[in-house]
Amino acid sequence: MKPTPEQVESLANLVVESMTLEQLKQFVFDDIYSIMLEDDDCFESNLETMEISIDDLVIDPVPLRPL
Repeated sequence: MKPTPEQVESLANLVVESMTLEQLKQFVFDDIYSIMLEDDDCFESNLETMEISIDDLVIDPVPLRPL
């Protein structure tokens, strides 16, 4: 039996609601990281959105790392 979009939405809401803030942040970070690794346009767009240049990015330890 294939779930309806409403059932998928309901389960997604339950999953999100069960996550801690740190888990949510890691989940979002992993998605953004993966997307930007594969899509240079997305990376460039995020640079523009954040109003920074690639030279502004530093290689320092960050709180979140890809899993």
